[in-house]
Amino acid sequence: MSLPKEKEASKTPTETVIGWLFIFFSFLVMALGYNNSEINTAFWVGVGMIPVGIICIVLGKQKQKNAKACSTSR
Repeated sequence: MSLPKEKEASKTPTETVIGWLFIFFSFLVMALGYNNSEINTAFWVGVGMIPVGIICIVLGKQKQKNAKACSTSR
């Protein structure tokens, strides 16, 4: 069964979901990397996950915006 094009365009792209998961889990990774006032490598991995998550969210939002524009132009 296929969905109408309007409902299909309103789906959240996978990139956006992955981006939010990167940001959510980055704080967990940073918390695990901070031990007794020492910053370990895991902390910096968590810090690096934040920009990657933001980039994924932006790409997903652009994809969603383009999908909506294509579905309304017809």
